[in-house]
Amino acid sequence: MKPLKIYKFGGASIQDAPSMARIRGIIASALNQFQLVVVVSALGKTTNALEKVVLAWHQNQSEELQQALEFVAQTHRELICELDISDRAKEQVRRSFDIRFAQLEVLLTSPPHSNYNLNYDQVVSFGELFSTTIFCEYLVLSGLQARFQDVREWIITEEPFREARIVWEETEKVLQPFVQHPNSLGPLTITQGFIGSVRGTELTSTLGREGSDYTGAILASVLNAKSLTIWKDVAGVMNADPRLFPNAIKFDVLSYREAIEMTYYGATVIHPKTIKPLENKGIPLEVNSFLRPDLIGTIVSADAISIHHTPCYIVVKNQILLSISSKDFSFIAEPGLSAIFQAISEVGLRVRLMQNSAISFSVVLDNDAFKIPGLLQSLKEKFRVKFNENVELWTIRHYTPEVIQSTTEGKTILMEQRNRETAQFVMETK
Repeated sequence: MKPLKIYKFGGASIQDAPSMARIRGIIASALNQFQLVVVVSALGKTTNALEKVVLAWHQNQSEELQQALEFVAQTHRELICELDISDRAKEQVRRSFDIRFAQLEVLLTSPPHSNYNLNYDQVVSFGELFSTTIFCEYLVLSGLQARFQDVREWIITEEPFREARIVWEETEKVLQPFVQHPNSLGPLTITQGFIGSVRGTELTSTLGREGSDYTGAILASVLNAKSLTIWKDVAGVMNADPRLFPNAIKFDVLSYREAIEMTYYGATVIHPKTIKPLENKGIPLEVNSFLRPDLIGTIVSADAISIHHTPCYIVVKNQILLSISSKDFSFIAEPGLSAIFQAISEVGLRVRLMQNSAISFSVVLDNDAFKIPGLLQSLKEKFRVKFNENVELWTIRHYTPEVIQSTTEGKTILMEQRNRETAQFVMETK
């Protein structure tokens, strides 16, 4: 019996026909040595397009809905036409996609629920269903023995929608037959990232934006996989985003602790929830480049000895800095803080940085256009609220005074914090 590995491919890796052919080659090569479960995201930009669909549906904007739907359909049908398979095979893939697309159209003929987040999950989840339907058919028709798996049958969740929590006991129960009889999976399984099903219902849930990494970690943990490999368009885990820092360097190895710290502060190369399920069972994470699969990427594991002399730069853009104070200049004490955190929790935002004084509390949040207005309205009922929009949160791990000086020189700092390992700065966007 071959060892089981979990591979995860994001939207950029399957964005067009040449990309799909490249990924097929990576998978075919690995099948010589391993049994694979491959987790696939939606095609690049499909999630954004489907967000327009759900908004138009929720707001009963029929013209905008039809335009958004046509864009999604056209994008996928154009991809099918470009695949390197016969015309007859393309027509078979097209029929499979059309059946799946019709399911979305049927959903959109029903009245939307009053809960926007519930509507969001039912619609946006089709991005992963579309991509895996096309990709699995393509692999089969190009000669690989692949089976399609609806991950909603495997991953059981509970609310809230858009940030669903895994019901581990039920997920493990569903997957237990495959743990006991690994060969029943077959050599290659294609499934979706990002989505699951709500326990005891027929509703779909999502695990949060970019949650496909987390899906891979869940399956690796429950199925006792040898490893999880996340395939990216970068050489591995870097000390900075190479799009912002051209001289960024790659880490060959990284400890679980350092990886989870980096993701906590906003590094996007790995989803923040990915590390914990792997660490629980000591399963290594490999971050490799699908553009250069011949190169060794980064290995994140319990055995890694990370000696960090290199600063790590993490930049999170499109943030909002809220300055909250009491209306009567009384202290912002525990009851006030509790009310603030409750308001933030109710709209589903994550606190990225916070700081308090005697009569004010400052907090940095993602500037979510859908969630922030409701939060501001709620907070203004009890507090005075000022805010700075379009700010950036810079985090430097393993900083030095020289690094801080060069990073912040000439920039307007609105707030800063430091501890022994990490410095953070909220700065105006230039």
